[in-house]
Amino acid sequence: MTDSGAQSNYTSTADHADPTFEQASWEIVGAVEDNSEFAPLQLQILDKSEFKPDPLFENFGNAPEEGITQRWHLPEEFATKGDQQELRHEEELRSLKEQHAAELERIKQETFEQGRQAGHEAAVDQSNERWNKIETSINTIMQDLQQQATEAVRQIEEQSVILAVQIARKILDTAVEINPEYIVQIVHDALSHAGTALIERVKVSPEDFEFIEVVGVRNLIKEFDGSWDFESDPTIKSGCIVETSAGEIDYQLDKTWERIKDNVVKVIR
Repeated sequence: MTDSGAQSNYTSTADHADPTFEQASWEIVGAVEDNSEFAPLQLQILDKSEFKPDPLFENFGNAPEEGITQRWHLPEEFATKGDQQELRHEEELRSLKEQHAAELERIKQETFEQGRQAGHEAAVDQSNERWNKIETSINTIMQDLQQQATEAVRQIEEQSVILAVQIARKILDTAVEINPEYIVQIVHDALSHAGTALIERVKVSPEDFEFIEVVGVRNLIKEFDGSWDFESDPTIKSGCIVETSAGEIDYQLDKTWERIKDNVVKVIR
């Protein structure tokens, strides 16, 4: 190491197996003088109007000229980074658009499925309601037809019974004309209903009275004791009317058949 005012070189080499290895080296160019006092530098301020720069260095700082628009460009590395960011931004936008489109499609499909399901359910409900109305109408028609059929059968049965009674009456009328001795059984049946009442008279038709007189029916009737007698009544067509102390016993065949017919028809109804 030399004095501070002189320039010297010092090289220190540590002990090493390889003597060519240099561990460290220092070079002192000069010494700094200590000065505790600070004296500001006095510089002259030049007036700008008096300052005439050299045309060679007139735009040394590359300042833009007035009225001229210049476009500033990023350095290539920054420009490339900006492009990459812009590309990433465009990819993000594209990805967002695709996600948005996929979400819209999903919502559309879901809404369509919900609408289809709701429409299907509404159609099923309408179909069931329509079928219920049809079924109700069919049941009403069937009940009405059943009632009409029942009423028709009842009317047919009633008319059949009435017709049968009329045929029987016609047969009986014919039998009365052919077999006038029927009056004996009719009078006997009528007198059996008198009970303990006193018999006053027995009214018959003129034809039957003539038969009684000719044939002598009085002797054929065991209830005849001579206290009463037969009487001709033109209002009677067939059968007889027995007058007793308790009232009349109407055994006219036409009225009897009417009562029989009414009772039979009443049972059918």
